[in-house]
Amino acid sequence: MITGDSVKGRDCLFCPRRSSRTGEHAFPRSLTTRLFPDAIDLPPDEAGYSLTVNGVVQLDRHGSPRLYRDIPRDKTPCCESHNRTLYDRFEAKGQDLAIRLFGGVWQDGRPVDDLQATEEVLCEAADRELLGLWLLKTLLLLNHPATIRTSGAPNNSGWFEPDDALYSWMVDGTAPPPGLWLWCSASRAVSANDDLPITVTRSIDERAGLRFRIVYLPRRGTAGAPHPSSPFQDQQPTVQMWPPSGQALRLRDLLVTTDCWPTLA
Repeated sequence: MITGDSVKGRDCLFCPRRSSRTGEHAFPRSLTTRLFPDAIDLPPDEAGYSLTVNGVVQLDRHGSPRLYRDIPRDKTPCCESHNRTLYDRFEAKGQDLAIRLFGGVWQDGRPVDDLQATEEVLCEAADRELLGLWLLKTLLLLNHPATIRTSGAPNNSGWFEPDDALYSWMVDGTAPPPGLWLWCSASRAVSANDDLPITVTRSIDERAGLRFRIVYLPRRGTAGAPHPSSPFQDQQPTVQMWPPSGQALRLRDLLVTTDCWPTLA
């Protein structure tokens, strides 16, 4: 039986098989738990479900009174075989890099209040490619229309009929498609948020104190290698995570104030 907030029984995103009961956590559950160790004190707009609202007991997805505060989880339909493939390629080593990245601006379930632009290295140059791949995989899965949010939270609207090339590379061992770009910035450093033309596959995602912009322009660039031109004019939206720069990532890089996430070159 396929239910509105369950991936069980749905088609795997990567093959004709059926999804396992848990599918693939688009944003890994273990990482969510580490970033939000205690959902009890979190504001509702950041994470955590309330047990009551204005004195009214809240129900879980099964219609029973909610007994525990929980954090919304994003699940993508995925069979067990491809779930293992994703873990081996991205999660086994990539999660520790992601923790270091998020940990620069987010600690103990909250944004760092006294955040300073220090020389602290969040990711060594040698690890930038793996971190970039992990972020691409995660953000692309979060934006796929088949990905759902658990426990009654609104489903992610996702992209309409996304290009298969955005996802097939994750499980066949190839590089991401040409023309795929990803930037990252500390949320507090973004002073404006102009959007791109509707004809461009793009999204803006915010999670645990970081804001990400992903742009897909087919036929621009070379798979796995930087392109000499950028989809943006002049100033960049701070840190380019893909294609990888080959340089170490420092905390100060995420805190450069930017109002440039707008027009295409």
